[in-house]
Amino acid sequence: MKGLKCVQCDWAKPLKSKSIQTPYSVGGLDHFILNGVFYAKCPQCGEEYFGYGNLEQLHGLIAEILINKESLLKGNELNFLIKYLGFSGKFFADLIGYRPETISRAIRGKKPISKILNVVIGEMVRNRAKFKLPNLEYNFHDYWLKQKKKVSLKKTSRGNWKLAA
Repeated sequence: MKGLKCVQCDWAKPLKSKSIQTPYSVGGLDHFILNGVFYAKCPQCGEEYFGYGNLEQLHGLIAEILINKESLLKGNELNFLIKYLGFSGKFFADLIGYRPETISRAIRGKKPISKILNVVIGEMVRNRAKFKLPNLEYNFHDYWLKQKKKVSLKKTSRGNWKLAA
C-alpha cells in the first residue's frame, strides 16, 4: 500500500507504513494475534489505517481453528461462526430447529453450549458449500489448546494468512 495518503485531512505526503503485530477481536473473539498487518498513521490528524489482506481466508482459518478445538465453543465463538456462515442468530436457530432465545442465551453466555450444538455448527462450517457459500477447506490441528492461549497468525506475502511458527 505504498503511496497511501490520508483521506481525513489535507496531509500531502504519502503515509509511512510498517508491518505490525496486532490483536484481532472481530465478533468478540479475543484470543487471536495477527502478525504482518499493514499499518499507517497520519502524522497530522492521527487517522490510522490497517491492511489485513485476504479477510475471507483469514475468517476461514479462524473458523477452522474454532471448530477443531477440543473444548466446547464459547458464546462469542458460536456467534462468530454463525456470522461466518452468513446467518442471523434467528435464521440459524430456525434452520437447526432451536428456539431463537436458546441460541441468543448461548451466544451471551447465559446458557452452556451443548455438545450437539457444537457438532452441528462444526459440520455446517465444514460443509459450507452446501449452504451456497464458498467452500473453504483448510487442514488445521487444535493449535492454541495444545500450545498456548493466544493464537498467532501471520500474513503471507500474497496477503493470505497462516499459523505463525
